[in-house]
Amino acid sequence: RYSEQRELKKFSAIMMNPVQWFIIILTAYVSLQFLKYPTQWNIVWMKHGLKNVLNALLDISLVISVTWLLLRMADFVGYALKQRALHENQNRETQVITFVKDIAKVILILLAMLFVFSEILHFNIASLIAGLGIGGLAIALAAQDTLGNLFGSMAIFLDRPFAVGDLVKIGDVQGHVEKVGFRSTRIRTLDKTFLSVPNKKITDTFLDNLSHRTARR
Repeated sequence: RYSEQRELKKFSAIMMNPVQWFIIILTAYVSLQFLKYPTQWNIVWMKHGLKNVLNALLDISLVISVTWLLLRMADFVGYALKQRALHENQNRETQVITFVKDIAKVILILLAMLFVFSEILHFNIASLIAGLGIGGLAIALAAQDTLGNLFGSMAIFLDRPFAVGDLVKIGDVQGHVEKVGFRSTRIRTLDKTFLSVPNKKITDTFLDNLSHRTARR
């Protein structure tokens, strides 16, 4: 009973602002469809009338508000699943939930951007992607380390060599895992310092999970 009330309060706190803005923008969007402009307001800007410009701005605002709403829903679902995993003592599942939640949020943002550029601003996405091909290749070459760390984080989440809270030793680094991110893993060392270890380094070196020892001399 207490858990349900806590989740309800968390849901209200997470969803309140995006729901309010969604209602405001949706009301403005619907109202604009019935608005009649005076002839003095017949301003043409870059071959587009004032009403078309306002419609486009409201369309973009509506997409942003819906995306914000979906992102907050993803946050709440991730929170609820993590609480359930912690209640069932499945600490390893929490880092997978966090990773999947972050991936879902990135996908939502990318889809929203594609929708805005293609459906509202009427950009040719195919030609835009083709034009960015060479630039994308240069960026990919420059971001090799970042991509390596991203694939390293995926390997960590799939293989699960450790969980948040485990005592691990990675090379000369020893401490408790506090968070596994896209680029690095945060470790609280025995000296109480906060260290970020690149995920690529973790997958390329020996890792000793000291929390899984069956005995200690």
